[in-house]
Amino acid sequence: MNKKVLLGCGVAVLLVVLAFVMVIVMFGSKVANFASEIIDENQDRATWIAPADGTSGTALFPAALGGANRQSTEKIANLAFLNINEEVEHGSYRMPNGGAFEVYAWRVTQGEVAGVFSGVDKAIDDGPYSSRMKFTFNQYSMRFSFSPPSTSGRLWFNKGWMFLFLTGDGIELESLEKAYIKAINGAGAGAISNELLPLPDVEAAQ
Repeated sequence: MNKKVLLGCGVAVLLVVLAFVMVIVMFGSKVANFASEIIDENQDRATWIAPADGTSGTALFPAALGGANRQSTEKIANLAFLNINEEVEHGSYRMPNGGAFEVYAWRVTQGEVAGVFSGVDKAIDDGPYSSRMKFTFNQYSMRFSFSPPSTSGRLWFNKGWMFLFLTGDGIELESLEKAYIKAINGAGAGAISNELLPLPDVEAAQ
């Protein structure tokens, strides 16, 4: 075997080894980032303070969120198109460029979480959509999209509250979800605490 053939074989082997190393580095980095995201989210979940029971309306939906402004709040009887048959709180937001997204919130017990997720999953499977994608993350988060109409959404549950984020304008919901969850940390707690304080003694003050 001549030197050119040996050199060519050596180069080929070297390229294969380099490609293999690159794949390991790339996927290793993704796995490390994914693991880091799980750790960070678990820490955030553990330290997050849920809104007080009964929190609703503007107390549950901040006036500004991720550059968007709140347009309205209301109670909705259900979201039948996603198999959600509970009364939910609804906040509507609009971005400066006109894009819009919706946030829904309602109380859910630990035992009801799986039913909510499976209901949404079934609604997407059974819906009249030509394309659909679903991904359940750590049993308490779900990401999905379907079309037509082009819709993307996220479900997030923690400490007795379920939140649903929806948009039909291609808005990236991940950062908005994080901003919202942070913004409502402990929402309504002050109002509840104040209601439990003793009433002032009017006669004594006179």
